[in-house]
Amino acid sequence: MARFIVTARLAATIRLAAAACLAVAAVALLPASASAQVTIKALVNDEPITSFDVGQRKRLLALSGESATDKKALDELIDERLQLQEATRRNVAISDAEVEGAYNSIAQRSKISAAQLSQALRSRGIDPSTLKDRIRASVAWRQVVQMRFRATIQVREQDIVAELQKKGDETKVKTTEFTLKQVIFVFPDKASNGVKEQRRREAEALRSRFTSCANSLEIVKGLRDVAVRDLGKRNGSELTPELAKSLEETAIGHLTKPQVEAGGVNLIAVCDKREIVSEAAAQDEVKSEMLTEQGEILARRYIRDLRQDAVIEYR
Repeated sequence: MARFIVTARLAATIRLAAAACLAVAAVALLPASASAQVTIKALVNDEPITSFDVGQRKRLLALSGESATDKKALDELIDERLQLQEATRRNVAISDAEVEGAYNSIAQRSKISAAQLSQALRSRGIDPSTLKDRIRASVAWRQVVQMRFRATIQVREQDIVAELQKKGDETKVKTTEFTLKQVIFVFPDKASNGVKEQRRREAEALRSRFTSCANSLEIVKGLRDVAVRDLGKRNGSELTPELAKSLEETAIGHLTKPQVEAGGVNLIAVCDKREIVSEAAAQDEVKSEMLTEQGEILARRYIRDLRQDAVIEYR
């Protein structure tokens, strides 16, 4: 299935925002006179998009260097409303933990904490929930598209061979082969934010002590509600770009940064890694490119059809 990468634009947004420093009040603290000025700009199947929503999205777009017009912001918000409505219809639910995990990942890639990221956004007049809403819609839409087109998107072997032939001698590429184990600090599906944060701290404590797969995994056996999965050998070409980059940056015998996800806090132990030259990696790379291209085309058609079937009322 194609990889629908969600966070590339968001990461660029936050790298620009990280330089900001002074916090401003959140919208909940606005005086009544300011709240009274909020108007409805559009109804999407009776779900409102307000002038405040549009203003917040414009600031987020401007921060990322994108076109920051009212039309661009409103169009993006309409698409996201439709995406979330379709996700609800298909019983796709994105937990707060998944959103927070993605939000934390953005902060980590910018080399700041989640609290610093929130402060940086507020300093530009952007409520952090604006970014989190965008994350939720993106993650939900990726799952909806995968569910809808899983059986549709296919790449034939002869198409891969033909594409490789177009590339001439580039039938082999260098890639990194990782030997991996996954460490999961488990928590219940309905765990409170406090429980999740406690588990994250426990994961960070393990990460600081973890120095080798051979010896440190013994430490894990003595921890409460912690599972270990042997992931075996994985080529970088088989992984998402974000994960491959994280593994490249992690020294052998150490753990990646903890990620809060549904059901637990995940870390990956890099037990070994080596550079290899692989024809299979070249084939995987071409296949991934072709699947992604197909997926993007189908996703655009999907949202176009949702717009056509929706009742969208502009104010």
